Amino acid sequence: MAEVRGVQLLGAVIVVLMFASLFASAFAFAAGVSEGANIPAKQASVSERARLVQVFGQCEDKESTKERVLCRLRKFKLAGLRVEGVRAVAVAGVTPEACKRLAERVSGQGRLTRAQCKDFYRKVSPCFEKQGRAKVACFRRISGLGVAAASLKAKGNGKAEAIGKYVVSLLYELEERIEKKVDDGVISEEQAADVVSLIIEIKEKILDGAPRSEVKPMLAELRSKLKELKRSAQNAQV
Repeated sequence: MAEVRGVQLLGAVIVVLMFASLFASAFAFAAGVSEGANIPAKQASVSERARLVQVFGQCEDKESTKERVLCRLRKFKLAGLRVEGVRAVAVAGVTPEACKRLAERVSGQGRLTRAQCKDFYRKVSPCFEKQGRAKVACFRRISGLGVAAASLKAKGNGKAEAIGKYVVSLLYELEERIEKKVDDGVISEEQAADVVSLIIEIKEKILDGAPRSEVKPMLAELRSKLKELKRSAQNAQV
């Protein structure tokens, strides 16, 4: 049953991401000018790391995920930093938002501890330096989805966890694309924070092994918010 739920969840996420891709093509979403300006973790200087740590530290006292996300987006802009998402987390060495509320110890299929979550983010970080199919292949490899698993033939207790990690990787990719559009002036920090905070909540649910019945309504809400974002961007360009 866990395997079936995992496959169904992956299918639901793919539908959302297909919609996001249509949104992306309409507004050059996947290839903004900030694409080449990102600072890979391996190339970040000591001063850049220090600035990132400082920015993250200035926002940690905010109560909600949305407030912390908004704070970071604003601080990044003021500091002239253009390191988004997973790169910034990797460079600064902080705990990813989606991992913060996970338990230290867990029991149950498909659930990750906080330490396991942080380790997954660390391992998947280099994938974001790749492009296209190479990036997707990297996501699958780090998540534990081999060729057989990707074709939905693999079985076993690790399948649900592997699919969950892969879905989280795809959602993180969407999150990064949204954050980049703040740099490009297509959307505001407030608009981005609203959608990104929901994506983070969905990732947290998946990593904590939440049932599909809890995640599916959140994916529907995400799709609705993406539609609103598209309309807002269209109106801004009129």
